[in-house]
Parts: sequence; C-alpha cells; structure tokens
Amino acid sequence: MKIYCINLDRFLERFERIKSLLAGSGLELVRISALDGHRLKERGTPARPRPQALPAKGTLLTRFEIGAVLSHRKAWRAFLRTSDTHALFIEDDVYFGAHFARYILSPVFEATQFDIVNIETTNAPVVLRHGTALPYDNRRLYDITTYHHGAGGYILTRAAAERLLLMSAGAPDGIDTIIFNMARHKESGLRPFKQGQVSPALIVQHVCHPNPPDNPLLNSYIGNRRGPRTGRTPMSLAKIAKELGRPFRKAWFKLNYRKVPFA
Repeated sequence: MKIYCINLDRFLERFERIKSLLAGSGLELVRISALDGHRLKERGTPARPRPQALPAKGTLLTRFEIGAVLSHRKAWRAFLRTSDTHALFIEDDVYFGAHFARYILSPVFEATQFDIVNIETTNAPVVLRHGTALPYDNRRLYDITTYHHGAGGYILTRAAAERLLLMSAGAPDGIDTIIFNMARHKESGLRPFKQGQVSPALIVQHVCHPNPPDNPLLNSYIGNRRGPRTGRTPMSLAKIAKELGRPFRKAWFKLNYRKVPFA
C-alpha cells in the first residue's frame, strides 16, 4: 500500500522528516505538493451546489481550509491513476506508532469491508462498536459510528476515493467534514461511508500528541483553519425535534464514548 504524504513546498523539511522516519521500512512514500492557502483568494460566499457534492450549508471556508481540501483531492487523484486497491493518506506533521510499517506492509486493512479505515487519533471522544483483534499487538479495528475530527492518517478504497472527489467538488466544507461526518452525509441525502477505527491509533499529529517532542518545525502553521458560518438552517419541525432530542443524545454519548489512545 502506497503512502501519500501531503506537504507544502515551503515546508519540505517536514517531508524529509517523514522520509527519515520511514527509511528502511520498505514502505513506498509519495509526496503530494499541497495547495498553499497563501496563494489562494479568500472566498466571499459558500461553495455553489454541485451534483453529488456535500452541500455547503452556509459554511464560508478560509483560503487555508480550501487549500487543505484541494490538496487531499490532489492526493486522491494520484492514487486513482494507479491500479492499487487501497492507499494511505497522511499529513506531514504525524508520528507513527509501534509496528506501523508492519501493519501497512500487510494486507490486514485491504481485507476489511470498510470504505475508510482511520488509523489516526485526535483525542476527540468517539463511539466505537464491534472491535476485531488485529495481529502483531493489542490493537483492534472497530466500527466507528460518530464523527471523527482530523485527516492526518486514513486509508481509502478506490471506490471511496472516487466518491470523495464528487463529494468534495468546489470545496463545500472542511476536509474532516467531507470525509468523516456521517451525520452530515445522511442529512444531505448522501450514503455514509462504512468507516473503521484502529485503536490504539497508529498515527497522531503533532498538535494531538500526548507528549509532543519539542520540534519547532512542526509548530509552524499555515493559518487559521476555521471559516465563519454565513447562514443557519431554517427552522422546521425536523430541526425542532432535533433540538428537543439534543440533551438525550448528549447523555447517551457520554455513556458510550471513548477516546482513542496513541501507541
């Protein structure tokens, strides 16, 4: 399985760091030159609707968020130009857990029925179901049933990459939402992906590392990530019912969530 690393040209040292971490592992690393938000224009309005794309829903992305979406799209296209069935996509500020290379060199993730296998943690609480033991150590692969924030390390099938190119057309929302937000997929009339979560995670980004090494190279950042909301969903019976049910959903979530560790 190839690894596609998204990396800005002005941060080549980050890619060299990734190369050094994986040196001698036998893994094939492909650099994707990221779209630099500094070279893009700020967007004045949300993305216009496109066939099979996730609706913008009043979200006004910053140029840096747009750059992130376009960069991941570039990586998906590179994958689809190959004959590979699966690919791993990473960002350039990640750390790798124990046995990372052994897992990626094995067919263990290709053999699953998941469209997306998330091997990263952001320490955000999630709900996991039906864990299956993985080889080599104490990790398990779970069905993840709630929104995972973060796009620092995930595996896609070809079909998932093709769908994501359609869903992300015009950069309608942040990259995390486009890939992982199952609730948004459903309410937009799109079929959610079947998603898996490895726990303990095999990847963590610098900002989410439980004990991050002192590395000024990874502290530098491209700009603000979140754009403002420019509109709200109109009031409806469905929205009223959703708001009335919010306290019960929160209570259920607190009883069922867990945080995915990194090891």
